[in-house]
Formats: sequence, structure tokens, C-alpha cells
Amino acid sequence: MSRDIRSDEGIVRIDFQLKPAGDIAATILTPAGKPAAEAKVALGIVGSQIQVKNGHIDDGGTSATRRDADESGRFRFPSPGTEFQLVITHPSGFAYLKSSGGPIPSIIHLTPWARVEGTFRAGQQTVPSVGITLNANAFDSYGRDVPHIMAFYDTTTGPDGRFVFERVYPGEGRIGRRLWLTVKDGATEATSSKMVAARFVAGETVKLDFGGTGRRVTGRLAPPAQFQGSVLWNFALVDVRVWLPHPKTPPADVQRGVWWKQWMASDEGKAWQAAYKAAMKLYKDSPHFTATVNRDGSFHVDDMPPGAYELNVRFSEHPAGYLTHYRFSVPETSSAEPGRPIDLGVLTLTHRQD
Repeated sequence: MSRDIRSDEGIVRIDFQLKPAGDIAATILTPAGKPAAEAKVALGIVGSQIQVKNGHIDDGGTSATRRDADESGRFRFPSPGTEFQLVITHPSGFAYLKSSGGPIPSIIHLTPWARVEGTFRAGQQTVPSVGITLNANAFDSYGRDVPHIMAFYDTTTGPDGRFVFERVYPGEGRIGRRLWLTVKDGATEATSSKMVAARFVAGETVKLDFGGTGRRVTGRLAPPAQFQGSVLWNFALVDVRVWLPHPKTPPADVQRGVWWKQWMASDEGKAWQAAYKAAMKLYKDSPHFTATVNRDGSFHVDDMPPGAYELNVRFSEHPAGYLTHYRFSVPETSSAEPGRPIDLGVLTLTHRQD
């Protein structure tokens, strides 16, 4: 950086002494220690984007400098002169490195992918051509001072209802049916998605089967009395989660911070904290449900296990109202009603105060 140069200085001579910048270079080895020939490597800096789809760097969605490793697993980039992140994908595994964590090692050992397979059923029947999506805590980077790195996992069940993800980032995530809402038409069918929690282990296969368990919950949405016109229910979404205990509401005439501290120290507050901690673990481990809505406002949520739930309704576009914190329970099944649907009846939305 030069000194400040005034506009009236005339001809000014400024000399800069350049320093050689080392290239970014390394050799990539598979988890078995073999050269990772043709591994895909992307170098992300501020303003660039790297998209990873089903464990592959997607060149169509990537606007970052790219290289493929040679037969010996070696790659080289000119130094970008700034902090960077490296994403590497290969059939045998992956690597994700940040220059902020220190120099890039000369030899990069890939971590093996996890693998997921399973079957999707409706009742006891396998269902083909169903979209399955997987959310994993993968290569995610977003912000003003870092490259934008994102990962997607999507596939479709085959003729026998089976699906496979060969390259899954290890860790915790969720997997289930994919729901599509288009900007123009919203949902094209009324169905439901059950996203289940799972842990994906490097080098291991997780087997997950969907459908054929739990109860079906049905209901019908109604617009607020103040709403005028036709409701575009195809843009509505019904979200269902396990119910979490809510804290006690403080009195209106107290200092909330002082009251909250005192209440949390009381026996009642401590009991609530214990219950909330247990409920949060249940929330983390329990399925998340989402349902699209028929043109007449009816909906159904499939495969719900016994438990206490909270239902919310929102619109992606053209809102007619909303519904929050509607509580209901799914009881244990009995021999008298082995799987009979639970009908919530008519649920009237609350008017939006725009």
C-alpha cells in the first residue's frame, strides 16, 4: 500500500518491492494411502462459490478456481494472495481445508465418505420415483468475508422403491422425502415428508427404511373469517414438530430480567430447565414433518409415532393467514384401532395483521 498521494503533486514515482508468493500445492492420497488420481479440487476465496452435489464438486454451480489432480494425486494453484478454502472430492473420500487454520499440508489424506441406502414405502408397498433429500453438516461456508460453499444431497427412488447416497459427509443430519414447491404453482400434490435424524459414519453404510409405521394424522384448514377471496392452499405448508415445554410467562408489572433470574433459581424454574433439556434431546432425535395441502384445504401427515406434537401453518406465497402452536397428541396404537387415522377436524387460521 502506498502513502496518500495528493492531487496536486504532479508526476509521482512509487516503487514496490515484490515478494515471491508460494504456490498452493499438495499430493492427495485416498484413505487407503493410494494416489487420488483425478480428484476434483476447488479453491474458494471471497466472492467465489463452490457447490457440492451428492459428493461431487458441481462445475455447473461452481465459480471458483478448479483443478483435477494428476495421476500421482498432485495439484497446484498459484497463490491467491489472500485467505482461501479448499474443497476436494474423490470417489474414495473428501477433504475440506482452510488457510486460516495454518499452512496446507504437502500430503492430504482423504476422509472416507459415509454411505446411505434404504427403501421408501407407503404402507407396505414400495414406491418408485419419490424424491429423497439428505441434509448433512457438510461443506457450508457463508458470509461477507468467506467464499460461499454449499452442499446438496438429492436422489430418486428406483422401480423397487430403493435409494442410495454413495458419498455422504460424515456427521449428524436428516433424511426423508423431498417436497417441491414451485414459485408459480406451489405444491403439485398433497403429501407429507418425514425427515428423520441420523448419524452418518465415515466408511460405514447406514440403512434407513421409510414408511409403513406410525399413524396418519388428517385435518382441514379454514381461512380467517376476515379473509376475502379464494385461498391458494397449494402454497401452504403444515409443519409438525414434537412439543417443547414453554417457560412460565412473567407478570406484566415486573422487571423481566430480574424476574427471570429469580424464577430460574426457583424449584419451579429448575424443574422447567430439566424438562426443557430432556425435550430438546427428544426434539433433536425425533422426526420433523412437513405436509403440503389439497386445493380444498385438507392435509395429511403420514407415519407419525406416538407423542405430543405442535403444528404450525405458513404460506410460501399468497398468505391467507397463519396458525402457530396448535397442540395435539398421537396415542399408542391398540388392537381396537391398529392404525386408524387421527382426525384433527377443522383448523381455522389466524388473520394476518399486515
